[in-house]
Amino acid sequence: MAWVGIILVIVAIVVLVSRLNKKEREKILAKYNFTPEQKEMFLSKKLWVGMPIDALYAVLGEGQQNKTQTAGGEHIQHIYKYETEYHYVYTDKGIVSSWQNGKPE
Repeated sequence: MAWVGIILVIVAIVVLVSRLNKKEREKILAKYNFTPEQKEMFLSKKLWVGMPIDALYAVLGEGQQNKTQTAGGEHIQHIYKYETEYHYVYTDKGIVSSWQNGKPE
């Protein structure tokens, strides 16, 4: 019967995280005037060039980061690992500028 209690705790945590994610998504949607296509992509957890960095974080999290500061502003390489593949998202001055997927050689 102890496992029932554990399952209930896990379900409660999943519900809480889901609510927090929903609030974060609603906050991002209220902050930006996304086009209908961008809104659909955001809600579907897809990226686009021009996506604000806080929307990226709401979709994928912060991941690991390599930051470079230049005269032109801050450039960040965000690294996400899914199973055996790495995904790299690049932001310039707080905006998604590109991404690439694949396994490192």
